[in-house]
Amino acid sequence: MLSSDRASLLISFCNQISSPDFSLCIFDISDRSSRWIDFSGLSDDFRNSFSGVCGICVVAEDVIIATQGASPVLASVSIAEAKVTNYVALTQCKDPHSLVCSNGFVYVVSTGTNEIYRVPFEDGQFGAEELFWSYPGVCHERDEVHLNGLTVDGDDLIASCFGPRNAEGSWGMEGRVFHVDSGISIRTGLNQPHSPIVSGALLAFAESAASKVHIFRKTDNLPWISAQEILLSGYTRGLVLREHQLLVGVSANRKLSRSQGKFLYENQSDNVSKLLSIDLATGETDANYGLVAYGREPYDLFEINKRPNLLGEADSINARIRNMESWSDRYTADIGSLFRQISGHKTSSHGLVSVIIPTYNRAHLIGESIRSVLSQTYFDLEIIVVDDGSTDNTEEVIAAISDSRLRYILQPNRGRSNARNHALSLASGKYVTFLDSDDLYLPNKIELQVNYLESHPGVGMVYTSAHCINAVGEMLTQKYTASVSGLIYESIAFFTPVTITLPTVMTYKNVMDHVGGFDEQMHRFEDTDMWRRISKFFRIDAMPEYTCLLRTHDDNSLLNQNPAQIATALDYYAAKIINEDLEIDIVTRKMGLAGLYEYYGNALASVPQFSVVGKKLIQISNAYESTEAFSVKSLVRFAYRPIVNLAKRLARRIKRSLASVKVF
Repeated sequence: MLSSDRASLLISFCNQISSPDFSLCIFDISDRSSRWIDFSGLSDDFRNSFSGVCGICVVAEDVIIATQGASPVLASVSIAEAKVTNYVALTQCKDPHSLVCSNGFVYVVSTGTNEIYRVPFEDGQFGAEELFWSYPGVCHERDEVHLNGLTVDGDDLIASCFGPRNAEGSWGMEGRVFHVDSGISIRTGLNQPHSPIVSGALLAFAESAASKVHIFRKTDNLPWISAQEILLSGYTRGLVLREHQLLVGVSANRKLSRSQGKFLYENQSDNVSKLLSIDLATGETDANYGLVAYGREPYDLFEINKRPNLLGEADSINARIRNMESWSDRYTADIGSLFRQISGHKTSSHGLVSVIIPTYNRAHLIGESIRSVLSQTYFDLEIIVVDDGSTDNTEEVIAAISDSRLRYILQPNRGRSNARNHALSLASGKYVTFLDSDDLYLPNKIELQVNYLESHPGVGMVYTSAHCINAVGEMLTQKYTASVSGLIYESIAFFTPVTITLPTVMTYKNVMDHVGGFDEQMHRFEDTDMWRRISKFFRIDAMPEYTCLLRTHDDNSLLNQNPAQIATALDYYAAKIINEDLEIDIVTRKMGLAGLYEYYGNALASVPQFSVVGKKLIQISNAYESTEAFSVKSLVRFAYRPIVNLAKRLARRIKRSLASVKVF
């Protein structure tokens, strides 16, 4: 066991959702006294998304930690006062994990981008974060290799990562521990490695999913050589390494996978978090300290001198319990509110919602999509699925779902726009919303939008924010944010600065009747074309709430597109704008189309095999820009176009009102 003069540990807990303010604990092994670090020094902007603490390191007398959440920070902690004393926001580093200090910098792993950032730290003050290193050969928009651990050996950084996912989308057996500068691996073929730590001539790291700890030894500047493997029980993560002793944090099993966004089968036989003391000479556990009252997932361990006044274990745990009770009260109130809403909507007088789902050969996904609609907190709805000639077992999958609100129509293959129009012709709802057969609604999507339209009678359509998931349903970092509202023809027609994704939309059936159905000649941009037509007559509002999960596929990437089809679709769409939107100033239309062609031209030109088509689109963009651009009349019209457009739109609204055109 640890000697009494060095018996205090700083333990961080990640995913501490039930009590986020209790995520960093000073723990004395000798008498189990403890004390939680006070995070009230963080502003509300950061505490609102605070969900735990990951890495820990020390600079002189300062302990530095990285917080977990949507708005992470690096924070310095006073151990003597048990509180946060200073912090800096991490704006580029996403999902920070481990960190180390070296040569005046704090190096922090950006797991969400597969990178390492560094932040200067001197005299208790943080500098600005800067990119230090990027994992080679991977995308830096999302977590692709789960880079997580970091330690320092002299001036050499050593890191750990899980490696790429396997065919099922889970983390496989390609994890590695490696030198950052050279890229040379110390050990490969690992199952979720974590927590590398160097102490003298020893290197230790956890192989978490294999319930192991590996010990490597270095002599006379030779490469690290495997010296010992210690087999334990549970998910190992967080290490303190001494000459003859090892402390290991062990997490309780998760019920929910954060990476996959789904429930796991939990092993109930040993579902506790704990701290183990290992005798390195024998590899045997000589002490076991239960941590379940402190948190389920210890992340990092750090040995400190015993300086603060600690509390008895009961007092420390009771403080966390009070915090958990506070959060539980909030959740209980939310559950009661949701139950009342569900009960009320079963006899709702708001109006029927028609959910339109076209599908083609998506038998493996459409069942989940339909169930996401049937699980809505809003009950008064109908689901119209139009099967556009599927050749798989789509019909059998849908037949197995028993709900009177579900209607299935099979038609010959005519394209998704025709399928949507067929469903629209059968829709009986006051409201209309759409869902592609591979995407999902979050439970309160329909309720939120119906309530919004009911309380905003001047709005003809609303759209929301959406998260992206991959082919197997795992959450990605990519997302679409709804932020632009009003009479927003230009924003919609020319894709800037707004992207409206089809499943996030809700509108009125009579709005769809007014503007007509989807253009069945369009096989690209047909949904944007619909929003463009609606935006000419009705106000469109953004709701910032996330209500949908949009599934991305390999065939969505630019490399898997046909550039000639993109060019043809752009030409068709541009012709519609020039010929149909005569009430919109011609300079506005041409400048907008110039930007649209330029965007796709540059995107295609960046891919060598598509560069010819890309350059052609850029030429078309230049032609639109040059047309009438230098006439005095055009320049005046362009300068005053916001005022002119607003006046025209107001005139159209007054004209509709006088003519008693009823939208809703």
